[in-house]
Amino acid sequence: MKIYCVVQSSPWPATSGGAIRCFRLIQKLKRDHEVIVVLANPFDEERQRFMNGDGFGCQRRVLDSSHANRLADRIASMSIAKYRMDLLPGYRDLFRESLQRLVNEERPDLLWYYQSPSIWFTGVPTGVPTIFDMCDRESWKYALHARQQPLFRRLLIKADVPFFNAAELKRARQCDVVLMSNPDEAADLKAPGHVILLPNGFDFSNKPKIAPRDGKRLLFCGLLLYQPNIDGMLWFCKMVWPRVLKTIPDAVLDIVGRYDSRLDSLKSQRGVCVHGFVDNIEPFLTKSSCLVVPLQVGSGTRLKILEAWSNGLPIVTTSVGCAGLGAHDGETLLIANRPDDLAKKCVKLLQNPELGATLAERGFNYGKDSFDWETLYPKVDQAIAAALGNSQTAKVAT
Repeated sequence: MKIYCVVQSSPWPATSGGAIRCFRLIQKLKRDHEVIVVLANPFDEERQRFMNGDGFGCQRRVLDSSHANRLADRIASMSIAKYRMDLLPGYRDLFRESLQRLVNEERPDLLWYYQSPSIWFTGVPTGVPTIFDMCDRESWKYALHARQQPLFRRLLIKADVPFFNAAELKRARQCDVVLMSNPDEAADLKAPGHVILLPNGFDFSNKPKIAPRDGKRLLFCGLLLYQPNIDGMLWFCKMVWPRVLKTIPDAVLDIVGRYDSRLDSLKSQRGVCVHGFVDNIEPFLTKSSCLVVPLQVGSGTRLKILEAWSNGLPIVTTSVGCAGLGAHDGETLLIANRPDDLAKKCVKLLQNPELGATLAERGFNYGKDSFDWETLYPKVDQAIAAALGNSQTAKVAT
């Protein structure tokens, strides 16, 4: 079977959570099918990264911007996502004609869209079964983000969210199958056809040696150009970290991940080491006593927690940080939401390495049973079968 995987950003190198999910799903599809990765992105830098990257043996196509951005189209879409970069009106259906032309010429058997921007940019061509890996609800994330904004900005976002949600749902209704990573978001997505839960996964094939960690280092790792990670880290350093230092004055917080000037203020904070992007995260995973995931806003599920479980690293997180993973406080990780409680949980792990080892052991076993990619891959076959079975269903007019 010939499958087009339509993406809005390059899945290589697979260094971010979204790229890793896309990479692993393409790997699975390549086992049984011919996979052609199609980029819908108007920016030269991203197009060059896509074409110059390794590509792990996939054929590649880059769509040409053929949509004229007619005035009537722009006016019709002005109410949608006025303040949200992912769904700017000028990008709606920007590559529709280009993708339809490619579909007509090469006749793929299936279209697989990865995340909302890809399908926003291209629309849904007629006559081909479609799978939309929405992964998470961008509109939910957008609405939650409003809570941390100034009043005027908060009001603008509140007015915009219904349009964003409607645009997201409209695209979902045009597809035969929608994939979601978070069970709560999957249950809320009332779209015709099939909504299938496909959680984020990780490689749990090699169990690490799990033992008590006696150090005093905490670790945060993640893309710090992503606003929820930035907000969570700034909040943690301001509200939680000073409380940790009161009890353990020589504790160290390692912050790993690509960042910009918004985190410059943390470099001078006591006990905080901002490392930026590193080629190999392994040394940090090995020497840290626990991972902190202090997210206040987010949707989908956190790959960083799966990575910590797979490496036998204890975890302290907020409820948002572990949302959608089915984890419970005190079983596979520690959960707290208020600054004082979160600080106490961090201190508890630093002072009780045996507890950390117990949580890490349970976390690895739970992750392997629930989130190992080889365990999840049958859902990909299920989605393809469902899409082919629904392919005769009439598409909602775009």
